[in-house]
Amino acid sequence: MQENTDKIVSDIYNKSFEKYLEVKFHKNVPKQLAKLINDNLPDPSSFEKREGIEVLKLGRQRFVYRTFLNDKIYSSMIVKLFPLRNPASFIKYKKYAPREYANSSTAVSMGIATPKPLCLVIYRKLGFVIGTGIIIEDLYGYKNIKEIGANNLENYLGACLQSIPLFSELYNKGANHTDIRDENIMINSNKSPNMACKVIDWQYANFVKPKANWLLEHLCSNFIRNAPSDFREALESRWLAAIHEKSQSEINRDLFINRVKILVKKKTSTRSKLSLSPVGI
Repeated sequence: MQENTDKIVSDIYNKSFEKYLEVKFHKNVPKQLAKLINDNLPDPSSFEKREGIEVLKLGRQRFVYRTFLNDKIYSSMIVKLFPLRNPASFIKYKKYAPREYANSSTAVSMGIATPKPLCLVIYRKLGFVIGTGIIIEDLYGYKNIKEIGANNLENYLGACLQSIPLFSELYNKGANHTDIRDENIMINSNKSPNMACKVIDWQYANFVKPKANWLLEHLCSNFIRNAPSDFREALESRWLAAIHEKSQSEINRDLFINRVKILVKKKTSTRSKLSLSPVGI
């Protein structure tokens, strides 16, 4: 039986930065895994590349890597750090890892296909938060749609068609993921149908009523807008109709497709996506 480790705080302080860490484990993390995380706590204010990691993304305020664990049951996990570099980000630290942790925890509680958040880490020094991080279940063996497509339209479209149940689930459960794109949809065709496709990266998201007006249009338009430009026409002509049918949207199919096409061409802000702003038809 898994033990509730929601209140566990690190008791291993063999590195100087750890005494400044606030660590929160998700309530469903087994004690054995919590101990492994404790033994491998990252410094969320640092871009240091440790031994035994695989760097996945590296940006100005983002460092994502896979770390390998010396354990038979738990072999790896994903670490996503937000080292903060200016006073404005110190003040707004909650919009980084804390927001992603909260959103992904909500998504998991709703039964949405997404990797489980394991742990939230906040690093405070002299009263300021100078780094936040989230540790996530590793989807080892999955590939994102961009990787699967690899500049091949039919492979790309095939992966997109496989993702349709995921889009339908987000729509029917009211999960407004505003950064849904080919890089954030992970697929493993060797898994069972309900586990084969998962969505990641919940930093920019909110939750609205199921089948909210304009929700499906915003989800689909954001995906198409960020797809390779050569593939967009095929997505609009072959993918959208299939999504409309699977999701059982109450609006007319042609109206739905027209709405999506207009949103694709429109430069939509994150605020507009979160509020599901409509566009004129």
